[in-house]
Amino acid sequence: MGYLKTYNYFYTKANNIVKRKLVEEFQEAKKKSKNYNTLHNNILNWINSYRKESFSNEFETKYKEPFLIFKNRGEFYESDNPEDLIKWVLEGEMENCYDNNRYPYKKFVADLALSQSLEDISRHFQNYRLYYQLVYRSGMYEYFYLKDFERILPESSVEYKTMRNSLYSERAKEELNLPDTLPKSIEKYTPKELEDISKVNSKLKLFNNDEKLLLLNILKTHGGDMSTAEFIRICLITNGLFDYKIFTGVDYKNTAIYRKVSEGVSYSEKIYNEEFLNELKFKLEGMNVPIISQELNRLLAKKTFRIT
Repeated sequence: MGYLKTYNYFYTKANNIVKRKLVEEFQEAKKKSKNYNTLHNNILNWINSYRKESFSNEFETKYKEPFLIFKNRGEFYESDNPEDLIKWVLEGEMENCYDNNRYPYKKFVADLALSQSLEDISRHFQNYRLYYQLVYRSGMYEYFYLKDFERILPESSVEYKTMRNSLYSERAKEELNLPDTLPKSIEKYTPKELEDISKVNSKLKLFNNDEKLLLLNILKTHGGDMSTAEFIRICLITNGLFDYKIFTGVDYKNTAIYRKVSEGVSYSEKIYNEEFLNELKFKLEGMNVPIISQELNRLLAKKTFRIT
């Protein structure tokens, strides 16, 4: 009968066509610096919509019985070889219940293979999101297989490690907006972790010295009320300040850095005005520093710009 041969031919054909199209989509998107997550979601929507409109709706209505047999083929037969299950139901239960002379059974098998190939591609592409993110960023399209690895997770594959090491080398730190020092070597981070590091580092770079000094003033006054986590967050935000006189002891109390930390907003109403405080509040949003936020709200409410 050759139904399995027909099925495999069209299943593979669909996979190859979609693979070529997705590589082209990746390459065009990369040229325009498009966001990977948006690209990934758009591709999934396209695959699922095309499959539903071209095959699923008709299978689930006009050809419901043979379609359900195929989907539940594991209930009819047992085998360690998935192809056996497909072959047996195609040549047995499905053909026996199929009844449509105007739509040859072999054509139905071909369309079923196309539909199943698209379904498997969608599942695979969804599950391998981070893997294809590395393909997208590294441009290593020779690793664009569009099929699962056998017996290993994608993160354990040689391909994944090769792309990650190539993309996230020390040379790439500046491009990825990563801090100069990291707790562990860059290649040991997942793409998601590196994205989070980059986002935090970008936020930390927003704070100017006057904002950092005011935060240190609040830390000096209210540090005892903070959780350890908030205390550490403020220390990290205020990193990078420097004045050698603080260390030498020579007239250090007259330095701007000392006076600003000591006096807080009372140091200069011109600097620490309402606009300044609102801007600092905005930069701190999402950084989980409740005691700092509470004190800034108090300062804004008083409008005297003086810490007590």
